[in-house]
Amino acid sequence: MDLTTLFYNLREEVSCSVCSDIFTDPKHLSCLHSFCSKCLHQWYETCGGGEAIKCPKCQTFSRVPASGDLKDLPTSFYLNGLIDVLAIKECQKTQVKCGNCDKKRSEVSYCFQCCIFYCDQCVAAHNILRRNR
Repeated sequence: MDLTTLFYNLREEVSCSVCSDIFTDPKHLSCLHSFCSKCLHQWYETCGGGEAIKCPKCQTFSRVPASGDLKDLPTSFYLNGLIDVLAIKECQKTQVKCGNCDKKRSEVSYCFQCCIFYCDQCVAAHNILRRNR
């Protein structure tokens, strides 16, 4: 498999089947299908709410958390990790917005703890702040 195919497959793997965008706050249901938190919330409201949510993909019912908030569904840390890999790969081709100053730059560093890109100007301040914690 060449890198282009691998990269395409990675993008497909981290795309929500409801909105077709890269996952935002991916949550998984008991059937192990994952969706954006916002997409799940919209789907749940469209289906009328209740104590269970029907999976948009396989139609299996999953219990809504006791809090009643779908944001309390399990987060898919696996998908978050793949999204980080994709972001790092894509920043090699395009400019990336700094998580601190919001300027787009091609010279960036990625903090795996914070899951944020930092430009060269902001990364030094970020490292100083992290050491002081």
